[in-house]
Amino acid sequence: LPDPSDYVITLFFKQPWTRCSYTYFSTGGRLSALVQLSIPLGPYSNVLFAGEASNFPNQGTVHAAYQSGLQAVQKLYP
Repeated sequence: LPDPSDYVITLFFKQPWTRCSYTYFSTGGRLSALVQLSIPLGPYSNVLFAGEASNFPNQGTVHAAYQSGLQAVQKLYP
C-alpha cells in the first residue's frame, strides 16, 4: 500500500466540552431525546446538531457520528 497523502488526527480526549464522551442512557432515560437532537432548531433553521447521540438507533458508535454529519448536510442542502 502507498503511504497516505494526508491525514487528520482527532484528539477528542483533549476537547474541554466532550473529553471523549458518548451517549449513555440511565434507567428511565427517554430515547425521544435522541430524536429531538436531530431536528433543526426552527422551521427555517440552518442550525443542526450532529453527532453519535443524534443518530438513533446507532448512538454511541463512530459510524453514527459520521452518518449524522451526512444527514445534517442533506437537510441543509437537499
